[in-house]
Amino acid sequence: MLDLALLSGVLLFPALWTTLWSVFVYASPLGRIGSWTPMSGMEMYSWVLPIFGQAGIDYVTAFWAVVIAEYAGQWAMGENVRAQLPDEAHPNVDPLVPIIHEVEQPDSEARSTRCTGTATWRDPTPYLLGLLFVAMIPSYEAPILPLPAHSPNATELTLGCVHPYVKTAGSLPTLEDYVHETTVQSSRAKILLWPEGAAFFRSEQEQLHVFETIANLSAKQHVWIGVSYERSFTDNNERSRGKRVRGHNGLAIFGPGVEPVTYVKRRLVPLVESFSYETPLNPPPKYLLPLPKPNYRPKSDKTWPRTIPITAAICLDVSAPLANAVPVNQTDEESGRPALILAPARTWHPDIGKAMFQHASMRATEQGASILWCDGGEEGVSGVGGLAASGLGPVGGVGQVGTGGSWIQNIAILSLTMRESLG
Repeated sequence: MLDLALLSGVLLFPALWTTLWSVFVYASPLGRIGSWTPMSGMEMYSWVLPIFGQAGIDYVTAFWAVVIAEYAGQWAMGENVRAQLPDEAHPNVDPLVPIIHEVEQPDSEARSTRCTGTATWRDPTPYLLGLLFVAMIPSYEAPILPLPAHSPNATELTLGCVHPYVKTAGSLPTLEDYVHETTVQSSRAKILLWPEGAAFFRSEQEQLHVFETIANLSAKQHVWIGVSYERSFTDNNERSRGKRVRGHNGLAIFGPGVEPVTYVKRRLVPLVESFSYETPLNPPPKYLLPLPKPNYRPKSDKTWPRTIPITAAICLDVSAPLANAVPVNQTDEESGRPALILAPARTWHPDIGKAMFQHASMRATEQGASILWCDGGEEGVSGVGGLAASGLGPVGGVGQVGTGGSWIQNIAILSLTMRESLG
């Protein structure tokens, strides 16, 4: 039979590792940034994410570390050391007590043969290694490529990131540039997202004026627009969670004929934002995006119109598991998970941009959703991750690097309505 004491010792480290990182993620303002758990190379266990979340990947990583350490230790010590112990002696026998005093020493050759077989039977490491390989089997059922945009089992959606062309190198686009570029791209996409902090408002009146302009544009062009902005408070005594704040970092989502939905960034950048920006307690909103039947669809197709539940996250929010989204309107159809996450960002280095996009893809996979990631950094990464990039890896859905121009992509999404119709 297996050595239960050794088995419990082997299983202890993965449990401690997973618990430690789960606590660290919620306590640290940087979330999972700096975690030793790899974000790439774990595709064989990607099926774990929607079920157990990132904690499942942490456990698998620690499990592999224990198995490798066990085999490395056995190789380093060699079989001769293990063969010195008789059958009845415990592997953790006190080295200060001579083995001959515990059990009568049998013949050396017989002892070696018997101990080798017993150690193989008692050592749980081979069985744990086999379990790790068995856990890879579900990944072979996962798609090796994303679902085709025109797939009958999905909803085709054209979306993109708004990156106005800047004539002067090193300068940032103005608010008018974003509005103009959104107008130009509105004929090509159903959803357009601005990068983090694209607009800056110094007063509530300025914000309302711009929001009215965007709402009119959305209604006229029949397009959904995600406007990422920073708002400065004029009241110096404005407080949030007991601290004085001077503004917040938000995302407003506009749709034709509906009231805009606003989300405020929950995980602020340490020092840069944490001391001066509002930290909300409200969870992200969940909103139904209605889609009319496209002209190319046959009249006999009764699965239209369709709806896609969407939610939001901003940059550093994706460094940790996302909070459960709350429906804006309490309907039964909105009770499921979001199918699409709109996530603006702004990073300052290519490596940071790539790492944050990997985090965004993993957060979307945990939610069973796709994510539109629009990075406004000069060498930032924009793309689609999560289910819409299944089979391509954490960075396989990169559509564009940099902000040299707007980026548009067709993707396939399994909407809530379609999932219900498919049973």
